[in-house]
Amino acid sequence: MRNFGSTSQDFAKQVPVEKTRRPVGFYKQLGLDAATIVSALWFGFSYSMFIKGIVNLPILSIVLVIFITFSGLQVFMPQSMKRRTIVILLQTFFLLVFFISTEGVRIFTIIGPILLLFFFWGELMARREVKNNLRIRYFRTASKQIGKVTTGIAIAVVLLYMPYLDTAEVFIPEGGLNPFFKILTRVTDHFTFQKINLNLNVMEVAKDFAKMKLDGNKEFRELSLQEQEFAIDNASTEIIKQLEKSLKIKIDRSEPVSDLFRTLIINTLEDWRDRLGDVFIFGWLVALFFMAKSISVIIGWLGALFGYLIFQLLQSLNFIHAIGENSMQEVVEY
Repeated sequence: MRNFGSTSQDFAKQVPVEKTRRPVGFYKQLGLDAATIVSALWFGFSYSMFIKGIVNLPILSIVLVIFITFSGLQVFMPQSMKRRTIVILLQTFFLLVFFISTEGVRIFTIIGPILLLFFFWGELMARREVKNNLRIRYFRTASKQIGKVTTGIAIAVVLLYMPYLDTAEVFIPEGGLNPFFKILTRVTDHFTFQKINLNLNVMEVAKDFAKMKLDGNKEFRELSLQEQEFAIDNASTEIIKQLEKSLKIKIDRSEPVSDLFRTLIINTLEDWRDRLGDVFIFGWLVALFFMAKSISVIIGWLGALFGYLIFQLLQSLNFIHAIGENSMQEVVEY
């Protein structure tokens, strides 16, 4: 009888173990998801600072362009709806996280659901557009999603701004009127041949107005330089007094004209608010929405353009590429 020995063998070790592998393009998708969520967080933070007057409108617009760019790129990446749902929920939360402490109830009952509605609406429209076309049409597809996203954001920023309508200090954020003041400055330069510089303080601008007015007086031109300066000082002081009387405010002569411009707008709007009450609040919110929507349309197209350029760059670097499927439809593959 042969003795084959009692050599024990670990048959479990002989069975090849399959290593867990991430799906193709997992980390690329993860990077895009992270960029979208971080840009949403950045925009939420920037808007909270904009309301406080710390961040100006151009900076806020740039941040929104970045968020729109990444949000538009998400449409063309082959992700499951479950994954996109998680990303949309996270980006909505982080976009509103800086307002939860003050607007908690409205965030979870009104503003958050509105944002989610428009985000998912845009996502579904864009996915349908991708599915129904044989080729990838970037601008046509991205516009379906970006249009809804910008509308949702326009509504959200107006609703987040509502509590500040009764606070004079932030009724219009610091710097919020700067674009309009710059337009006024250019118009003034055009009609006064740059004799009036509105970028100076109130007293200096009043002197410029007084000098421009007195230059047409023959008797003034015949005065000595010292007498002319004295006459300009008196005339500029009288201009400020008349302005204070007509506007019923106390003017700080050393403050920039841009600050006085903001004060005048705020006082006018507050006067309308006190006289019209809720009618003014409603009308002002509607006006803010259309202003926000008009700006967001421009920002949306810029986001689509930058997204398209990034999309083409990634294709040229072979980071992503379009392939034909059996359904004769182009999709993006990592």
